[in-house]
Amino acid sequence: MYNIIEKKRTELQSSSVKETKQSTPKRLINAESEDRYFSFFEIKHQVEKMESFNDQILFLNEEIFEYKQADIISINNKLQAYDQQCAQFIEKLQTLRKMRSEIEKEKELELEKKLITKKLKFNGNLNQLVDIFYQLSRELFVDGKSFIDASNGEIVNMIVNNFIDKDNNEISPQTVETILKPSRGDKRPKTHKRIDLDNLL
Repeated sequence: MYNIIEKKRTELQSSSVKETKQSTPKRLINAESEDRYFSFFEIKHQVEKMESFNDQILFLNEEIFEYKQADIISINNKLQAYDQQCAQFIEKLQTLRKMRSEIEKEKELELEKKLITKKLKFNGNLNQLVDIFYQLSRELFVDGKSFIDASNGEIVNMIVNNFIDKDNNEISPQTVETILKPSRGDKRPKTHKRIDLDNLL
């Protein structure tokens, strides 16, 4: 009984348990050395299964170094040189990664554009709108400080980037800048047309 069990164990280990690996056809082997053969066909499939880009590039570069350092005993002249195929595959992977990155950036920019606040339409006169900011930055104060602490340039950008006029036109930064100048009171609305914030506070 003991001998039968041992015989069965030996048979299982030698045949059933061991996997039979199909050898790569000669026509798909780029070159052979004393220690191993180099098949880009095989390597390409291995690389494509890797999830990490860095692992892919590292593996291919290692294969290039292995090939250059190997003592090659036979070369398949019908196939491109092994190291050249690996190098071209590296270039392909890097190019595709760059393209994917650029596509992602474009998608992010498109999303940002969609998220940008739509410009508000001001149905009064432009000088009335600008005068509101003029009052808040130069005439009205809280605790000794103006309600809006900003330069003329910052106010110009605020108005131009966030408002359109009553005719749905973009607002000219030069016009806004002129209205904001303390010396150009003639460009701001007359008293009866002014939106007097002082009375609202």
